[in-house]
Amino acid sequence: MRSIAVVGAGIAGMSTALLLARLGLAVDLFERDATSLSEDNPVNTRRGAPQSSHPHVFLGYFRKLLRENLPDVFAELGAMGIREYSFHPEAQPAADRDPDLVMMAATRGAIERALTKVVEVEPGISFRKSISIEDVIRDERTCQLALAIHGTGESHQGYDLVVDASGARSRWNRKMLDTVTSADCGTVYNTRFFRLPDGGEQPELRYGTVTVVDAFAYGAALFQHEDGIFSIDIARLPGDRGLYRLRENECFDAAAAVFTEFKPWLGQIGCRAITNATPMAGLRNVIRRLASSAPAGYVPIGDGICTTDPTYGRGVALALGQAVMLRDRMADRDLPLLSTPGQNRVFVDDLGAYVRPWYDDVVEQDIGRTKLRVAAIRGEDPMSIIQDMPLNPFMLIDTESEDPELGLLARQYVSMLSPRMDAPDIDSRAAKLARSAATKHHWAPVAPSYEELVAAVNH
Repeated sequence: MRSIAVVGAGIAGMSTALLLARLGLAVDLFERDATSLSEDNPVNTRRGAPQSSHPHVFLGYFRKLLRENLPDVFAELGAMGIREYSFHPEAQPAADRDPDLVMMAATRGAIERALTKVVEVEPGISFRKSISIEDVIRDERTCQLALAIHGTGESHQGYDLVVDASGARSRWNRKMLDTVTSADCGTVYNTRFFRLPDGGEQPELRYGTVTVVDAFAYGAALFQHEDGIFSIDIARLPGDRGLYRLRENECFDAAAAVFTEFKPWLGQIGCRAITNATPMAGLRNVIRRLASSAPAGYVPIGDGICTTDPTYGRGVALALGQAVMLRDRMADRDLPLLSTPGQNRVFVDDLGAYVRPWYDDVVEQDIGRTKLRVAAIRGEDPMSIIQDMPLNPFMLIDTESEDPELGLLARQYVSMLSPRMDAPDIDSRAAKLARSAATKHHWAPVAPSYEELVAAVNH
């Protein structure tokens, strides 16, 4: 039996371990954080994954991949009470609705708990916790790989393939990865999680499980999760000192209270914060490939291949999609192929090609959004910038009554169910809608001004 090591037990790592084990392969799954999946902490912040302290959106594409490839994990989420919400236009007849245009209301921790329950009973997986990897070494005599264990001088040996799902912030793998392209996200995110009182009302949100409030100079959103948990995120430019104190609990709460659309949630008696306000800065969009020093049989996956601005919720879907690609490659071809010098490089390049269209779109959106926020803070007219920005799918959704076809295309694209938005005369139609949206403030009907938000933060 061929032996596989998977390093990192996040969503990418556990999904990969399950998919490969079900090909009849023996899988050792290594995880550094011993207590990262405790149910005592519903958010499940992880030392090596700062994104776990922030909201996640589980889009239609992620749900589709999960249902089709890991149906028992999907079923476990249902048993946990994870709810699903339609992402269709309200006026669309039920008979015409895309069954995959659905969003899942969950924290990242809930997805990881469901995966863990399935992983721990999977016969082909040995789950090894509290083990930190510091290197991967190829034995040219045996053509197999060994994992060096941090701080012990010990190693686990005899692997035909090592799948690196340790994430973008892992240090041990940096010598094996080169950056293909990189761009700053231009945003600092500030998040706090809350919980409604038992039996509390869960008001309707604007985009399935999310309400987005974009006021040119900043961004804000409320995310619905499981068990009455919700989160609020307020995003600012990295150099915006007026909103710097959003990282402080009192200041964050004062800012969140200014939003009319958040009050039905925060205003319920017994609603309470369950985490501190947490900033996330220094974010970059990145695509990586194998460096010349990477040994045959080493394959990165997930954030090691690509990271994108979390605003768009694409990371977990792309990670699961990569895991499925690896499973399919392993099923279609003999395992030693990826252990042959150069062949793992071919596969990793294929992963890069898979994520590249989604990456390019995020970079374009980030550039346009940053220009818009800078102009808004300076008090400049945003109209000229809006007209030159790439198609904003959320704007198309918000103007759906004026062009239902583009609105539906935008929902499918946001859900990653379609890789592009194609329609006759789409550029001219979208430009018309952009002018209308800018005039009518479709996407932010109750957004506080930048000055109001700064005043609340610095009260």
